Amino acid sequence: YMIGLIAFSFIPLVDIVVAVRDVIGSVLQGEFGWALFEVVAGVFSVAAPGPGDALNVVGDIGKWARRVGANSSSLDELLVIINNVDEFSPAFKKRVIRELTEGAYDTLVAKGVSEDDILRLVAGRRKLAHLADALTRVGVRADSAGKWFDEAADLTRFGGEGENFIQGITGGPSKRLTAKIDGTDEFRFVDSLVEGAETVAHEVKTGDGRLTSFVRRQIRKDKDLLDRGLVDEVVWNFLPSGRSDVLGPDPRLLDELLNNGFDVVIWTP
Repeated sequence: YMIGLIAFSFIPLVDIVVAVRDVIGSVLQGEFGWALFEVVAGVFSVAAPGPGDALNVVGDIGKWARRVGANSSSLDELLVIINNVDEFSPAFKKRVIRELTEGAYDTLVAKGVSEDDILRLVAGRRKLAHLADALTRVGVRADSAGKWFDEAADLTRFGGEGENFIQGITGGPSKRLTAKIDGTDEFRFVDSLVEGAETVAHEVKTGDGRLTSFVRRQIRKDKDLLDRGLVDEVVWNFLPSGRSDVLGPDPRLLDELLNNGFDVVIWTP
């Protein structure tokens, strides 16, 4: 390992670019073990060029990786590997990740996600492109929570910290309503129900938002409440999880929510 480090430090800059390209190629082909070794072996040499050269290296690597396959799940694995190398400075990690994710990184920053929080989201292994796309969809609004949430912080109920936060924002308490599913009455426990000139039902999800069978059932109940006029609006709120470093709905869940006429709010940390 040390011999590899020493030998690598004498490779000319142009060969460093080629070497890092090979790392990305290995990751894109699923050869994660070798890629991780090569990344670690090249840490000091990639960081060694002067400021101008380093930026050129990063830009060149990013352009090449996008041509090879920017949407590959293996590219997401590469982001995680880069983010986990302690020897890389935060500034270097941010620059590389920005290059590899094209416009997604800049979209997140424009929507209020800090660059440090983007590194946390990379650690959570949720595709940055999915979150960036969600934040630009019609029917989706970004707002700032100013913090990460711990689903287990409230010992009385899992996810209680996030629910308390939304209740504090909306002023509406949790409430049990009755929905009709296939002709049968079923309870729908709304996380925050705002009753006034209009009745708005708020659902709260902290962290991983996936279209599970349970979530599908919740959506059906909310749609019934909306169709029968028991509520005027349904809003699903997504909060950042400090336990899993994940934020937002996956594409399938987001499509389902929007197709049913619900509003979506993604709360940035």
